[in-house]
Amino acid sequence: MTSLQNGGGLGRFTENFKIHDSCKRAGGAFSINYFISEDDMTVQDATTALRRFDDKNTASGNVIERYFCSNCGSPAFTKTPKFPGKVFLKATLFSKISPSESEVFSHKRLQL
Repeated sequence: MTSLQNGGGLGRFTENFKIHDSCKRAGGAFSINYFISEDDMTVQDATTALRRFDDKNTASGNVIERYFCSNCGSPAFTKTPKFPGKVFLKATLFSKISPSESEVFSHKRLQL
C-alpha cells in the first residue's frame, strides 16, 4: 500500500490518505491541486505501487513528471521543471477539498 502524508505545509489539511485499488478516480474536465513544497510531503511506498509517467506532450514543451498508483491508476502528484522543489498534489485524494484560490489554463475551460 502506498501512502502520502502531508508534513504540515498544507496547513488546512492534516489527514493522511492511502492510494490503493479502491481509491478515488480523478477523471473529469479539470484537476484540483494543492501546490506545496516537496519537503512538506512524505511518500511511503512499501508495495512499490507508485509509478512515474514522463509527459512530453505539454503546452510548455517541458517534460512533466506525473506520479500515479499502478494498482488503480489514480493520479497522486505532478512535478514540473518550471517549479523545482514544488509538487502539485492531487486534491481528490483528500476527503475534504478546500475552495479554489486560483485557476490556470482558464482559457481552456469548458463552456456549458
